[in-house]
Amino acid sequence: MNPLAPVPASAVRLRNPGPARRVVESCLDRCEETGRIRNFAVAAGLATGEFVGRRYDDSDVYKTLEGAAAFPDLHPRAAEIARIVVAAQQPDGYLNTYYTLVEPSRRWVDLKSSHELYCLGHLIEAACAFGGGPLMDAASRFLELVEREFGPGRREDPPGHQEIELALLRLARNTGESRWRDLSRFFLERRGRGENRPRYGEYAQDHLPVHEQHEAVGHAVRALYMYCAMAEHEGLLPAAIAAFGDILGRKAYVTGGVGSRGEIEGFGEPYDLPVENAYCETCAAIALAMLARRLLLGTWDSRYADAYELILRNAVLAGVSLSGDRFFYANPLRTGGEHERVSWFHCACCPTNLARFLPQLPGDLYAVSADTLFVAQYAAGEAVADLAGTRVTIVQETGYPFSGAVRLRIDPGTETEFTLALRIPGWCAGPVGASVSGRPLGAITGPAWLRIPRQWRAGDEVMLRLPLVPRRVPGRREVKAERGLVALRYGPLVYCLEGADNPGDPREGVLPPAAPLVADFVPDLLGGATVLTAGTDPPLIAVPYALWGNRSPGPMTVWVREK
Repeated sequence: MNPLAPVPASAVRLRNPGPARRVVESCLDRCEETGRIRNFAVAAGLATGEFVGRRYDDSDVYKTLEGAAAFPDLHPRAAEIARIVVAAQQPDGYLNTYYTLVEPSRRWVDLKSSHELYCLGHLIEAACAFGGGPLMDAASRFLELVEREFGPGRREDPPGHQEIELALLRLARNTGESRWRDLSRFFLERRGRGENRPRYGEYAQDHLPVHEQHEAVGHAVRALYMYCAMAEHEGLLPAAIAAFGDILGRKAYVTGGVGSRGEIEGFGEPYDLPVENAYCETCAAIALAMLARRLLLGTWDSRYADAYELILRNAVLAGVSLSGDRFFYANPLRTGGEHERVSWFHCACCPTNLARFLPQLPGDLYAVSADTLFVAQYAAGEAVADLAGTRVTIVQETGYPFSGAVRLRIDPGTETEFTLALRIPGWCAGPVGASVSGRPLGAITGPAWLRIPRQWRAGDEVMLRLPLVPRRVPGRREVKAERGLVALRYGPLVYCLEGADNPGDPREGVLPPAAPLVADFVPDLLGGATVLTAGTDPPLIAVPYALWGNRSPGPMTVWVREK
């Protein structure tokens, strides 16, 4: 089975693009204010001064530039930053401001902790986002140095923090050069092999060969970036699938957040998921969504699209404010009010990861095979897909996720036979209604693809009705912190109780099993959202977890007692 090909983000226009552009602008501003861009100027001799920040801060600039590529009006600003970045490159191709300014004699000395290849990976991804230009020239020169330094019979240390492995795969796809795929595989296959070097251990996923790593351990983002790369390499996909199953089945929160152990920013033991001090780093949620997307493309299994939706609409989007300029690093599921978003962090990986990830979201809605157009996610907007040489326009009209009604208009340009595959989410509480140009289809249940083979012509219309009802999610008995508690969902959204809506402390609320739940859309609340109200005394009011913390600071809880 060949992987599905995603319809690129540049071919998709969302009616509500969300906070992506504001996130990118905010991160550009902070990178300037905190000296991250100035580090490049100092390394280039364009300014005087000393290095400021942490050794991996170059990556924040690269990630933000990657996000800026999606917005043509930001290109002049990005081009000026790129000019400064490229000027800092050393004559042999090396480009890293920390090691150029602070420890020039320690290049490649401590691959476990240096983040040199990690930063290069993000430079490559920024260069690919722009499709060439000065950043690609700089990345290519740096990679020529890496090829001289690393490989069989040369330096064989893998990076301590994975990222270059999936960046090289992106470069291989963009350029068609197989050598970058080979280099990606080389770095992967050095893990867990301790010949002539000490292994880094479980924290950096260097305890076993990658094809034997079926259980997620250690630092969550490092592990998930590695699984992303494995998912695209022949023979390594099964291990990536197994690790994802371990995570979603035993190490993920109800929101799709992962990484319960803050001291290592990583995975704990199975079902070790404390609620009060859940860590759930925003970067880890982004990385898990990236993995779910790759597994969907590699397997065509709609359950990975379900998982992507859960992670994105809850764990990822909770990391950024509605205004797009304030962020969570950790995402608790219960707090007394001490937790609120801030504009920046000394370690700013999460805001800048959002800056590169959010602009790519339009590219996660659709995918194609030789004869099928897959609709993996639902959002109002328009896309143009190339299906076996035929240009197909698809328009979605929907209020999803607060409405389950989705209208799709199909225009293939010229009459064409192909299959339209619509995802039927696993969360659907009952039969799904569907019709094509007014003719009803039979009852469908999920998770699955609703496949509609047809000779499509301009003006054809598909109507999908996904049943949305509030529902309770009981705590898992295996998770000590969830026993006797219940969470609320509405479609793909997990809900929470905030102090702003509930008198007293919502953490003390009680939701008896018999209490009815009512869903109402409130257009002037949190940008427009469906609210769940429980028929208790007093009523309990729940809002989408991704939207919490956008009002005054206060207590919040996802889990509620039933007694």
